[in-house]
Amino acid sequence: MKFKIFLILVLVFTAAGLHAQGAEVVLKSGDVYVSTGKIYLGDIADITNAAPKDLEKLRELYIKRAAVPGYKVVVEKEYVANRVSKYLPYVTVTGADFVNVYTSKGSVSREDVEKTAKDFVLTNMPWKLDAAEVKVRQAKGDIPVTQGEVLLKVKDEGKFNYRGNLVVPVEVYIDGKYYRTEPVSMVVKVNAPCAAAQTDLSRHTAIGADGISMETRDITYLPEAIITDISFFNNKTPVRNILKGTIVTSDMFESLPLFRRGALIDVIVKVRAISVQAEGTALSDGREGDMVRVKLSSGKIVEGKTGPDGKVIIEK
Repeated sequence: MKFKIFLILVLVFTAAGLHAQGAEVVLKSGDVYVSTGKIYLGDIADITNAAPKDLEKLRELYIKRAAVPGYKVVVEKEYVANRVSKYLPYVTVTGADFVNVYTSKGSVSREDVEKTAKDFVLTNMPWKLDAAEVKVRQAKGDIPVTQGEVLLKVKDEGKFNYRGNLVVPVEVYIDGKYYRTEPVSMVVKVNAPCAAAQTDLSRHTAIGADGISMETRDITYLPEAIITDISFFNNKTPVRNILKGTIVTSDMFESLPLFRRGALIDVIVKVRAISVQAEGTALSDGREGDMVRVKLSSGKIVEGKTGPDGKVIIEK
């Protein structure tokens, strides 16, 4: 019984092997046209006598990249034979000695690409529409692509400051697949409110009610640290002397201390879920987030982080 089963299996596999040995790839004669950026075996050859599972594999076998739209790639029979033998060694390759594979030519309107970039900037910039002027540095000629349904979208990595010289990368998709990125150069000129000193401001002194105001200026090429929201100055003091008329930036200011050196402050010691509160004397000024040293009533000196409520937190 076992011998009969073994014999049947041998005959089945032998028959399958004989069938596989007859698989043939026949390169097409004449010119072939593709509409994607890749050439597959099914584009350039007819496949005969292949088992169904092998037929699918052969048709989708990648050969090489296609030419740019409107041009050709020459695929030689020897090259195809080498590619096929790596996957299915028993398959023979016959037919033409080479195939001219042309890429069908399509195009994307340059105006559409530039409009996509401009609309993105106008939609996402923090400025009001009447505060900004967007000038695209127009390029000539449409963009050649393979044929198919075109989708354009901006690659946004959160790096745009929407002022001055800007390069917006517009991604081109054909039939839902990424094809290429087309950069669009533009200048975004901005006239918007920014903070300016109305009086001379002295280092480490409180800012008076009339010390800072918002003025509409050309901020196109000013530093990124300009201040466009007056609420920024709540609890702030200058770190240096500032002259009247200066357009101020955030690095010119720091937060006022929540306590001064020598002040009595609360210290919270946290050990897992347990918190113990003590009182001590600050050995330096403390701003939110600062690491400060505190002398406890016992005389011990500890170090912790200043919290938003002016308490020093020590976590163990």
